[in-house]
Amino acid sequence: MDDLDDIWEQLLVEARNNGSPAGHFADFLTLKWTNDKIREEGVGQLLKAFEALAAQANRNGAGIVIESNERSQFTFEKASLSGPSMKLRLGVRCLTVEAGWTRRPGDGFMRGNSLAAARITHFGIPSAQAEIMLLKFEDRVAWFRSDSNGLRISIEPEDLIRHFQIFLG
Repeated sequence: MDDLDDIWEQLLVEARNNGSPAGHFADFLTLKWTNDKIREEGVGQLLKAFEALAAQANRNGAGIVIESNERSQFTFEKASLSGPSMKLRLGVRCLTVEAGWTRRPGDGFMRGNSLAAARITHFGIPSAQAEIMLLKFEDRVAWFRSDSNGLRISIEPEDLIRHFQIFLG
């Protein structure tokens, strides 16, 4: 895969340097490729955090079943998002984490300058649900939620632990 990435990058540089209209398209593709890499990393980190919490609990005898789906689709603010999802199951309890972004023009668009979005759902506890967005803020990329006034608040590890604790009961 690294060879393909190297070839792709070389083709984009050549298109940009030849001064043709394809150079503008190459700029667009470079931005899309860069943003997709950021999205994949951010979504991966979110899911790995929940997986690590479940693994730690299982080492202590919890018996959590982890189900992963690499090709999930869900609706977020009128857009159709695609990406991986994970379900943590413990008896009748279920914590679902869906994360993704729009892939095609017909999917809609990502609102609020978000790169990706995620939904954390607690089966049977709708008040504990959270919708979060992956945003560029200053020189970093991080997950944020919006409060009732629309203020964006950074998601910290403690927030994910709190969701996991709600799941455990």
